[in-house]
Amino acid sequence: MRLINNQYTENDLLAFLKSTYLFNSLNEEILKAISSELEHLFLDKGDVLFMQGDQADAMYIVIKGCMEVSIIKQNYEGTILAHIKTGMPVGEMQILVGERRSATVIAIEDTDLIKIPKATFGKIADKYPEVFDHIAQIIRERLRYNQLSIFLSNFLNITEEDTLKDIAAQAEWVHLNRNDVLFQQGDQGDSFYILISGRLLSIVEEENNVKRTIGEVMPGECVGEMAVLTEDVRSASVHAARDSYLVKYSKKNFHKLIERYPQVLMRISNIVIDRLRKMSRSKQPIYTTKNIAIVSITTDFNLSDFTERLVSAISSRKSTLYLNSRKVESLLGIKQISRVSEDDPDDIRIEAWLDEQETKYELILYDTDMIPSFWTKRCLNRADEILLVIQAGSTPERGVIEKDVLDGMIGIAKISQYLVMLHKSQEPISSGIKQWLDKRPVENHFHVRWNNNDDFHRLARFLTGNAIGLVLGGGGARGFSHMGVIRALLEEGIPIDMIGGTSSGAIISGLYAVSLNYQDMIQKVKTYFNKVNPMKGFTLPIISLLKSKKTEEMLRLLSGNKLIEDLWINFFCVSCDLLRAETAVHRNGPAWKAVRASMSLPGIFEPVVYGRNLFVDGGVINNLPSDIMKSLCKGYVIAVSASPETKLKLDCEEMPSPWEVLFSKILPYRKPIHVPSIFDIIMCSSTIGSSYHFKNARSCADFFLHPPTDGYGLLDFSQIDDIAEIGYRHTKAKMNELKQSLRLAL
Repeated sequence: MRLINNQYTENDLLAFLKSTYLFNSLNEEILKAISSELEHLFLDKGDVLFMQGDQADAMYIVIKGCMEVSIIKQNYEGTILAHIKTGMPVGEMQILVGERRSATVIAIEDTDLIKIPKATFGKIADKYPEVFDHIAQIIRERLRYNQLSIFLSNFLNITEEDTLKDIAAQAEWVHLNRNDVLFQQGDQGDSFYILISGRLLSIVEEENNVKRTIGEVMPGECVGEMAVLTEDVRSASVHAARDSYLVKYSKKNFHKLIERYPQVLMRISNIVIDRLRKMSRSKQPIYTTKNIAIVSITTDFNLSDFTERLVSAISSRKSTLYLNSRKVESLLGIKQISRVSEDDPDDIRIEAWLDEQETKYELILYDTDMIPSFWTKRCLNRADEILLVIQAGSTPERGVIEKDVLDGMIGIAKISQYLVMLHKSQEPISSGIKQWLDKRPVENHFHVRWNNNDDFHRLARFLTGNAIGLVLGGGGARGFSHMGVIRALLEEGIPIDMIGGTSSGAIISGLYAVSLNYQDMIQKVKTYFNKVNPMKGFTLPIISLLKSKKTEEMLRLLSGNKLIEDLWINFFCVSCDLLRAETAVHRNGPAWKAVRASMSLPGIFEPVVYGRNLFVDGGVINNLPSDIMKSLCKGYVIAVSASPETKLKLDCEEMPSPWEVLFSKILPYRKPIHVPSIFDIIMCSSTIGSSYHFKNARSCADFFLHPPTDGYGLLDFSQIDDIAEIGYRHTKAKMNELKQSLRLAL
């Protein structure tokens, strides 16, 4: 690279600057101020202008020639982003935001160019702030245009630069604020869109004005194309979940593109078909959270320490950037820039820089300030999800950020909030989280022990859509096989991030959520099922065959008086609400009572009265709630069935009398008569309604286990060790297949 003097006159440079889109709207006084500090450079073919990672000290504009922009990714493979030709700038984004070069630029032919030092922009900003704001806006638009070109290349599978430019030129830019509506369900489909930055929600309005979110649209994805292709009305409404920029292609422009580039129609048609196939076949939903804002509600701990631990856990799964106000100012090299308002000229600098970071990283974690500052509001405005972090034992009163900022973020696209309670030790939870949850509209909560890395990794898996949920089905004594499954998973290092189940599956899942220890769990089960056998407490058969007191005594001994909210890992169980004739999902309240409701087989155990509702065994409707686990866990689901492959056995042509059955069992010279017991008949009758749900349960699971326990009866509670061993061996035999299925989460 050579510096050349007096190659061009001042008038030549002024005329050239006026011809560029970056400076063509500026008056001559300003252009003279810029041209007086220009440097003229010449690059021979193959010369490097700057390397990726170099400090940004200037921007350049090509007078004549051509340069190639490329980026080296983590796999050390180079990707060509663009070609810089006559009149085009390069390096301007780093001048605007003041960071290191994000790409390498090499001359692919002899190239004349001018250099505008970074200091010149500083002078312009001081003397002509409105001019700098104008230039910054143009630069930001170019960033979005570059993003569009990359998205079009990926979306349409087109690499020809001129074709991409032509397609991009047909687009109309659209900006939406949070909660703005792009189009309504029932509108005529007159255009389709590509999201460049932000996030959109697809919402369907059903009967009785009930609105249901059916999907989300993330940067690089299109929306509304189906209605354009079919010339039908919109099947759903689309709302902005946060501030978003899109490009719009009208039906008219779309038809122009098809005429010029027929492959565009074919590509979009294939995308629509692929999307429909994935919707019908995919078990694993795609969660594409981009920005997470972290808010400290209590002030007695260092938020950055928590976030750095969380970033460390997430980074092994996704490329992650951690930002707080201090880091932003350090990276941009501009004091107090993190705290500028939306009206400040420097606002566009930080917004442009943050937009660019979203193109580089899969996930960005923002620490807010401890007060409702401009930085705090910026973090929350850009957030897809919010973590509210509290210290165990602190006051549950709502913080100033919640009152002053979050309460104002209302609307259909309100941000999902999660509560994280930090614990200083491994001791059992003593300070309940319920009083915190009662005051906040959070979707989920997590307990994190400060000295337990597993808890940070569990939270990381939830935030990245890689959590592993274990759901256990009902089946009486056969449910002891679930303990063997848990043992095998723990031995193989497969984490259990959430657990839940029905009936006997609710007992085992609840006990694991309480203890998180296999040995402790199986010892308690063996002790209490033998000591307080709930199947021997017969009573006057008006409401049920068995008393409930023994069952409740056993469950209290197993789980104590812990609330579901205070268990170390997320737990749920299901029952059937008789009064409402629907599935009830228990996620709060006393764990023993929820399990008691889930296992209350109609006719055998008394129903549970709880909150003026009447609950019986969850197996009546849903004996294997994989669908519920999928919606709550937002990750991978392992489902374990404890129901027999074959149902009731009968080897006689008509039902014998009870005395005949009894004598066949006690008299050695009588042939045994095999008929279902009263428990078997009630069990099968009660759960037959959930049989139709079983196929759906299997389809919702990413991996399905069915230990072969058909040889054991519903009431074989004395066979705990043998049945648990069957679950263990079956899971071990399936382990390679299981790990392959969960490879992204492990």
